[in-house]
Amino acid sequence: MGGAARYVHTDVTSAEQMRALVGTAVTEFGKLDVMFSNAVAAVDFSRMTTTATAYV
Repeated sequence: MGGAARYVHTDVTSAEQMRALVGTAVTEFGKLDVMFSNAVAAVDFSRMTTTATAYV
């Protein structure tokens, strides 16, 4: 316990910002183990079967 964390404000509907977010994590920490998004969608759909464009 006691590892490092970094907050990066990101618009999760923007693929470009999501790529930048992952790039920041990899640059700062060498890899990305876990990413938590506090974004909420008011639509009931499965992440496993929904394309990125459905989130926009």
